[in-house]
Amino acid sequence: MSSLSPQVQKMLDAFSRKRDVTPEMVDNLRLALVASPLLVEQINQAIEEKHIKTFGLLDASFKAGATYDGQRKSINVSRTGLIPAEKDWQQSINDMTFVLGHEIQHGFNHAERQRANDEAVRQMDFIAKSKDPRNVYDDPVEYHIQASRSDEARAHIAGWNATLSQLARGDKQVTLDDIQTAIPGRAKDFLEKIQATNRYQPKPGLTFNADNSLSPTPGNIEMMGKYYYDNPENKIGHAESTYRNLDGANALSLAAEAQRRQAKPFRGQEPQFLVNMQSRGLEEGKLEINGINLGKDGPNIRVSRTTTPVRDKCGPDSWITQPKVTCLCRSLRRRLSHKKVVVRYSATLLIGTTRCTQS
Repeated sequence: MSSLSPQVQKMLDAFSRKRDVTPEMVDNLRLALVASPLLVEQINQAIEEKHIKTFGLLDASFKAGATYDGQRKSINVSRTGLIPAEKDWQQSINDMTFVLGHEIQHGFNHAERQRANDEAVRQMDFIAKSKDPRNVYDDPVEYHIQASRSDEARAHIAGWNATLSQLARGDKQVTLDDIQTAIPGRAKDFLEKIQATNRYQPKPGLTFNADNSLSPTPGNIEMMGKYYYDNPENKIGHAESTYRNLDGANALSLAAEAQRRQAKPFRGQEPQFLVNMQSRGLEEGKLEINGINLGKDGPNIRVSRTTTPVRDKCGPDSWITQPKVTCLCRSLRRRLSHKKVVVRYSATLLIGTTRCTQS
């Protein structure tokens, strides 16, 4: 039977010395890892290949069992997942095993995900540099979202397989009902109940192997994207965002940065920054909570609602398309001078240059 490598042990020791980490958290993290032979092999391989370098604690305001940070090569785990109530202890460990299988796969996927991100940025730069009064970023925004959707679907399949390995004992076949019992909150993305028999079967379109494992085939990835990523009941991020709106905020941040860096005036006017949010399935409120980053030279600005464009009296020669941005502009007056602010007009995002004089 496989065991955790010395490198994993060192990572667990380093995790134990971090602020707010208790011995119970470390013990439960170790138990969740060693519960699944497949997970042990994968964490050992991921660390050997330098996809993962550290464990950390997830920000308490961020809704997730864990996340993978590809820049820091870190798996950040939720506090509540590592300190479950006594009556829920076994199911919490089962859930953490699934979550770790999911996040480790993100590590294996990261290089491919980064290439897709670079391609989206390349497309955005091309649009930003075009001599057009209307820069429409719909396609690269959707490209970025779809790359994340595929990444999440593949990671979810890996979580399922980690749990299957955990439950396998000797020659006993692990049934779909066994997995439903072990991880009911996660199994809902894979299984549906047969009312007549009170048993569980695969959701339509998912193709399981003979041992009930799942392979990341194109068909399974697409259906997992539908049942997991696209499901509005599956929440992620701040204030229970959806996956599409979390990734949409990231995509819009990249597009806004491309516009800021590359766009040139067209006949004396700044070109419009346009994204059809409705067709991309993006929701204003969820984008607001996740935040849109305008780059290192600009502030993080939330998206605002409007129906009628108006002129703002924030400063000399300023224009914004939203009356509510007046108070936003005033709150930023001490920090802004010729910065770009993201606002919303109808179903479209616009970037307008605001000239807020310092006071």
